[in-house]
Amino acid sequence: MRLTEVRQTLPSTVFIVAWLSTFVVSSYARGLIAQTPGVLDSAQLAAIWKSVYYPIFDSVVVSAGLSRLRSSVLPEGRREVRIWVGGGFTAPEDLYRFVDDHGQVSGELVRHWGVLPVDSSDRSGEPEDLVLYSLRGSCSRYSTSARKHTCRAEFTRSPDWGAVLKRAEAAGLWTLPDESSLPSDGMQILDGWSITVELRDGSRYRAYNYNNPDVRKRWPEAGSAVAIRAALGAIDSLGKTPDVVKTYRGITTGVYLSEFVDCASGARWEFHNELRSLAEGSRVPFQPASDSTARYVVEVVGELTPEWLARRWNSKYTRVLQIFRLVSVRPALDGACPNER
Repeated sequence: MRLTEVRQTLPSTVFIVAWLSTFVVSSYARGLIAQTPGVLDSAQLAAIWKSVYYPIFDSVVVSAGLSRLRSSVLPEGRREVRIWVGGGFTAPEDLYRFVDDHGQVSGELVRHWGVLPVDSSDRSGEPEDLVLYSLRGSCSRYSTSARKHTCRAEFTRSPDWGAVLKRAEAAGLWTLPDESSLPSDGMQILDGWSITVELRDGSRYRAYNYNNPDVRKRWPEAGSAVAIRAALGAIDSLGKTPDVVKTYRGITTGVYLSEFVDCASGARWEFHNELRSLAEGSRVPFQPASDSTARYVVEVVGELTPEWLARRWNSKYTRVLQIFRLVSVRPALDGACPNER
């Protein structure tokens, strides 16, 4: 994987952008917490993640025009839940915000990522931000402040925020303890994802955090954290597809970094995937020919990188086609695009 590679998985979007120093800090915090159980007590472990994540959260809410939930006081009958999901070298990360006002629930999904440091090298033809390029059409109300970019996710139809909140509550949203208070499970994980939940009910506030709960099988509480994350899938599934994500049909050998010939335009781009693994991940039947030079007609969902990124990757092609999903594949009998009506 190239250092600045972007990977996107529908319907939710994940961009791999290794320049974002804030996410390096997040990864370090997870590694530190994972290696110190038995040395630090639960209060000290909780203080570690708060010392790392709270400054990040504060920058996000400044950019998004929100208040810090831990220092807010809501009137009786009003509750607010903020669920932060992300971690590692991912961008953007997500803040799911629920407001329950006497039983009337509204919400929003705030996407956020770090402001890239200024590069003194030649950036001729390079847009201001790769994430902005990939989010276009799926987000609005962009803002930048406190070294954080934020935007609000756009949806094909409004999510049922109340139903999602009820599902998360059924999984233990309001009662889960912080991971730091649980007995050590002996695992050491240096990277991955995390979920942090902030809860405000009138004047009462608490927060808890779980790192990689999907692999922590010894903790029943981790299963509840995974269930809370799964409840958010109903929101993710309604997100608008970015403008740059399209369906392409073309010819390729399917070898990683090989050529893809677009049937619509005849343009030649880099095929940034490996057909066999792509078929497995997309659950599409594929029987590769014994001849490694055999060509296939493929229909894929993917994103074309801007030309400046292909140059930065030293690709021999002007554009790179990053593929998220394989729709269909069949042999190209004469090695050319079929004439289909």
